[in-house]
Amino acid sequence: MNIAIFLGSLLGLQFVSALIYTGILFLIIWVTGKCLNRDETKWSRIFNFGKGTGLYVFMITPYIIALIALFFISRAWFDFISFPNIILSSIFVVIFCALIAIYPFFKLKDSIIKNA
Repeated sequence: MNIAIFLGSLLGLQFVSALIYTGILFLIIWVTGKCLNRDETKWSRIFNFGKGTGLYVFMITPYIIALIALFFISRAWFDFISFPNIILSSIFVVIFCALIAIYPFFKLKDSIIKNA
């Protein structure tokens, strides 16, 4: 029964992580757009910095912030449902979500380098 609860929690927490990532990414885009006055040449300069490293950092930074937030949210969730091994379960959720994202981010990096 604990495994079913953990897998259900994992799916729910992964959805929450995706929402957090999207929100942080949109917030960063909005704030950066306000600072750059939505000028296309400035956006291009940021994204093309270091053969696409700027865009890659722009995409990775919110994901790292979302994973940190996910750790604390999953810790609170597992504490709320009185799940055993709260810290270990929270770490596993963060590692699992990070492992799922490693391949697309490396594929993005290769695509950026190839097109730059």
